[in-house]
Amino acid sequence: MAIDPVILLVSELREAEKDLIAACKLQNLRYSADKTTTVTDILQRVRTLYGELIETTPTSAIGSSELIRIASQRLPFSHSRYAWHLNDIADRLADGMRLQSDLIWVRALADALSAGTPDAELDRTVTLLLTAVRGAAMPVLVHRGLGIKPERNLALEDLAPPLFIPAPFEPAGGRRP
Repeated sequence: MAIDPVILLVSELREAEKDLIAACKLQNLRYSADKTTTVTDILQRVRTLYGELIETTPTSAIGSSELIRIASQRLPFSHSRYAWHLNDIADRLADGMRLQSDLIWVRALADALSAGTPDAELDRTVTLLLTAVRGAAMPVLVHRGLGIKPERNLALEDLAPPLFIPAPFEPAGGRRP
């Protein structure tokens, strides 16, 4: 089974952000033109990864949870109640629980955000949410393993009462011919 491409992009993004924080701390300690170009290069890499992330559809609930978590971080402070709810949904998706009510709520939130005043930041957030819903709504295929059978406990089967099926009809005379 192939790994979700969103998970790979998010791990690369987290590493790039850690590198950016470290480079900025070094730059703040002592200014250097070389460090400035390093910070600029890392920033460009982060922008590129975010651009790829917006265009990539997740193939699992875990990938969708990562997109929803990123979208919740991009919401403005006035939408913090929605961000909290999105984080709860992301936690459930990360645990493998795909609830229909969660997907409906995220779709409704995306529609509500897109209906407001046009904003480039919110448009990207709406795109992330809709992509996450598209990935979480994909059907899950479960394959049965070959030769894996549960162990039977014969002692419990011996204790179980025999299967009794009553006759569907008793004749009026009491005896059957």
